[in-house]
Amino acid sequence: ILGPEVDRLPTLHTNARTDRELLEVWLKSHRDGSAHTVRVYARVGERFVAALGDGGLRRATVEGVQAALEAMRVRADGQPVKDATVNTYVGAVKSFLGFAHRVGYTRFNAAPFIKLKKAPRQVAQRILGELETRKLIDAANPGRDRLMLEIAYYGGLRVSELVSLSWAQVIERDSGEAQLEIVGKGRKAR
Repeated sequence: ILGPEVDRLPTLHTNARTDRELLEVWLKSHRDGSAHTVRVYARVGERFVAALGDGGLRRATVEGVQAALEAMRVRADGQPVKDATVNTYVGAVKSFLGFAHRVGYTRFNAAPFIKLKKAPRQVAQRILGELETRKLIDAANPGRDRLMLEIAYYGGLRVSELVSLSWAQVIERDSGEAQLEIVGKGRKAR
């Protein structure tokens, strides 16, 4: 029975000697996931390591990690970062900190001491209503443009799914109708 000490005993180890080397190892551990996630993690990880300053991750305190995250709340141009973006940053940093501890790079895991703040959901504000969508489809040029909008709307496709469609994904049915096999988010077929 190890009790609370079990979280402090890394079972994996890394040869990384610097924070940047550890960042590369962490990013490689996500290579099989979403390319978008890897890009975001790389950008956030670089900003976080830079915000930690000279002491680096091994000498960082909980307060130092919080100060680095606080510095990331402002863009280079001085504008504040939106709450949802801050949550993305915090989630990525927590993952990085947990990884650093699991591979024995740091002696403690500061991630549990960092909390995500509830950001208001703004997705509904960006969604077009049925009438607005119908007007958009009707206003589109006949042919390709209208067909693309109709397929996207009636199929519930994301823009990335729509623009990556190929003929191999069109399945003709005996009734004369067509079915689309979409490879969507998370590489899941639907």
